[in-house]
Amino acid sequence: MHNISLSMAASHPLQTLLKALCVAAVLVGCGGGGSGNTSGKSSYAVGPITGFGSIIVNGVRFDDNSASVASDDDDDGESRNKSDLKIGMIVEVNGNGTDDSGHSSASDIRFGSEIVGPFVKASVDTAAKTFVLLGQKVQVSANTVFDNSLVAAWESLTDGTILEVHGILDSSSGVYNATRIELESSANRFKLRGQITDLDATTFKIGGATISYASLLPQPTGLANGQFVRVKLETAQVNGAWVATKLKSGMRKLEDHDEAEIKGTVSDFNSMSDFKVNGTPVDASGATGAPSLKDGDFVEVEGRLQAGKLIAKKVELEDRDGDASGQFEFHRRIASISSDKSTFQLGSDVTIVVDGNTAFDRGATAENIKDGDCVEVKAVAVSGSTSLRATLIKFDNSCPL
Repeated sequence: MHNISLSMAASHPLQTLLKALCVAAVLVGCGGGGSGNTSGKSSYAVGPITGFGSIIVNGVRFDDNSASVASDDDDDGESRNKSDLKIGMIVEVNGNGTDDSGHSSASDIRFGSEIVGPFVKASVDTAAKTFVLLGQKVQVSANTVFDNSLVAAWESLTDGTILEVHGILDSSSGVYNATRIELESSANRFKLRGQITDLDATTFKIGGATISYASLLPQPTGLANGQFVRVKLETAQVNGAWVATKLKSGMRKLEDHDEAEIKGTVSDFNSMSDFKVNGTPVDASGATGAPSLKDGDFVEVEGRLQAGKLIAKKVELEDRDGDASGQFEFHRRIASISSDKSTFQLGSDVTIVVDGNTAFDRGATAENIKDGDCVEVKAVAVSGSTSLRATLIKFDNSCPL
């Protein structure tokens, strides 16, 4: 159940009534909650974080108040919490079933980036919006989120700058479609998630990177071309190869879930009953109105997880650069606002720009928003900027306490 804010601005009398209605109707949800019986159901979602208040993934607003948070790097012993979750990160969410209002409750959230490595200045293609990181081609789109630590545009970064890329690998092309890019200047190890090729007794490749696993103890067994792995690497090459310090599977064992929703790229397409999305096997033979698919298509698949396979009931083609994929949503309090109210902070990591194209609703105006207000903000990424531009701002009553 979502928390209900009991502090209402005096300038919004309707919110006082809404508060009373919320308290009276708390069992069916209000503001951050929803309606509909989800008793006994379990859910699984994979996709980029597109909002907070609590956490929004694939259009579902998950209450994360009781959720545990973990990272793929937790073998390093670092503890995690909700503050580690950022817009654009790819996450896996286990939770309860989704109600009629598109709300759920998360039990655990796991995140992990795809690449940490050195930027190659000579690889920049400004027209195609691509660059190379650790031997991998990275695709930047209009919807890629840049962390505030990146004070320079990605095209003008210094050769060798260490970046961390969150995104979705198109295994049919080997291109990583970036959903979030961060500066990682303190990295003492590089890392990479991808598919093994050119495997031999001591090395393999992922994209354009040659990786030596000869010094790993014990020596890994069961390696095969086409396998997804996560590998940590020394920061210096030896004889043209990156030296692996840790190696593990890049895929997790999938438990059965009543509901599952995955956003990602189609690969290994043989038929509608036999393909993969982000490496997860999918059977969409029973999906109604499913489009024709091919390797490289960006899709959102809904269904259930059974015996390690997603049994799809719905498949939708999506445009990575379309409005739907670039819409971010926040239910947060304004942490600080500029004197001219052209920008404000939602937490420490999200800067919102307000301009002449920003719409206002539910009592909010460009003049009356202020520090501490609970607002619902719809926003889009701004090309070449670490800020997001607000398309709609409303007063809200469902900000987490």
